Amino acid sequence: MTKDEAKQAQAQLRDRWSRETGTPKSAEADPDYADFRRWCSAQGYDSYFKFRSMRGAEEDSEGWFIDDFKQRWRY
Repeated sequence: MTKDEAKQAQAQLRDRWSRETGTPKSAEADPDYADFRRWCSAQGYDSYFKFRSMRGAEEDSEGWFIDDFKQRWRY
């Protein structure tokens, strides 16, 4: 899987996770990437977190999560 494919797939997974868990996409909700990641693993989506990246697949994935849920203050 390429990084771009993973980014698109994870965006859809974040939307689904947000809907299914009732977690709004806002900084005030303060969602936890680890909760999202565990949910993805439980659903069988680990392959979407395996791609080549200079920074590292998990680091990129968490960064996309932070951007999507408006938590840029974490960096």
